Amino acid sequence: MSQTKAQLIDAVDGSIVTADIADDAVNADKLASNSVVSASIVDGSIVNADINASAAIAGSKIADFVTNNANNRVLTASGTANSLIGEDNLTFTGSILTVTNSSGAAELTLVTPNNTDGGVYFNDGSNAGALTYQHSDNSMRFRVNSTEKLRIDSSGQVGIGVSDPQRTIDAHVTDSGANYIHLTNAGTGTGDTNGVFIGLDSSEGALIWNQENTYVRFGTNDAERMRIDSSGRVMIATTSATGISSIGDDLIIGSIGDSTSRGLTFATTESGSIRWADAGDNAMGRIQYSNSTDHMTFHTSNATRLRIDSDGVKFGSDSAAANALNDYEEGTWTPNNSIGMPLTNTHTAQYVKIGNMCWVTLNVIFNSSPADTSQCGLIQGLPFTSANTSSGEQQLPYFFISEGGGTATRDEDEANTVYFVGANEARIDIFSLGGSAVQTRAFLAGRRMRMNFCYRTA
Repeated sequence: MSQTKAQLIDAVDGSIVTADIADDAVNADKLASNSVVSASIVDGSIVNADINASAAIAGSKIADFVTNNANNRVLTASGTANSLIGEDNLTFTGSILTVTNSSGAAELTLVTPNNTDGGVYFNDGSNAGALTYQHSDNSMRFRVNSTEKLRIDSSGQVGIGVSDPQRTIDAHVTDSGANYIHLTNAGTGTGDTNGVFIGLDSSEGALIWNQENTYVRFGTNDAERMRIDSSGRVMIATTSATGISSIGDDLIIGSIGDSTSRGLTFATTESGSIRWADAGDNAMGRIQYSNSTDHMTFHTSNATRLRIDSDGVKFGSDSAAANALNDYEEGTWTPNNSIGMPLTNTHTAQYVKIGNMCWVTLNVIFNSSPADTSQCGLIQGLPFTSANTSSGEQQLPYFFISEGGGTATRDEDEANTVYFVGANEARIDIFSLGGSAVQTRAFLAGRRMRMNFCYRTA
């Protein structure tokens, strides 16, 4: 020091500056205890470089702060050794911890080895709740009431009550009870009797259960295909029962204004049937088709009443081809004579054909002239050709034949006249027994013939 002791004694405040003191001239031994207090140190006058790495600075002298060291850990006082330590386990006693980044995303990163998990735990004496990530299988797990309840596996599949989900969402219960998804909204209410249940019932049956007084709809290709309305009616390709009888509306396919072809198909190599049942029998009424024998049967009172096969219609349990009814037809026909004796139809001639038997009626008047001996005794134009029977013609019964077109008299010559349909013909022959030939125009002239008879067709 350049000053004398006397000078030091007489020194006034500020007369001795740092430059007047040699390095290390003043050490801890030269200073009385507590002679240097924090009030004597100007803010910022001591920097990190002025403090020895092993210097002991009491933690009570330093406010809690976050350092900018390499580990980015919170530094706190040890409480015993007057030194700063980096906390490996931090206990936060406040009620809210906020991570804020005003210019972008904020993150809380948990770093663990790749064979263990990291998580956020909710503890009230035990870790009853937790959100954890298991690095060993890359799954996210949710714990509730000390038990894992939900897991998202590495492929994104969600398991509820199951640790190895097999589908996008896999929900499982550990007993044989029902397992439902319950869907509600503001209109249904939130109670157990509201909304819709979808799931598995306690009998292991699949269930779609609408508890509201509304319909259930099914659709494909963004269009409704089927609905079950609140009354339980099944509607396919329609949304309304308008115009449908209330005693036949349990199943409705299409609407009354629908121009699309509709149908039901029973695809099988065996039999397919529609049945009507009651308490007495499960097949009292039935329509059945057998694909193996290609025949359809109709049943009432659980007995066969009608059979339709390749032979035609058969009644009862009869299956004989000879007994088949293979045709029914009715209509009109036009009697005529094209060989020289025109006739007039006074009434429309009609016929009914059942199987191979044809019932015909006619009412005609032959022209009154000419009245010569030309053999013209025919009525042509029968609706069907006759059978080619081994016995030849089919003789017809007695007819009402008037003379001269009248309606009150009969011609006595009828006793000598026969009417028949020849084999493989479509005409009526009018034959004279006496002359053994076709009747003449003289006989036919002006006669009115009304006939009603049946003949066998080909």
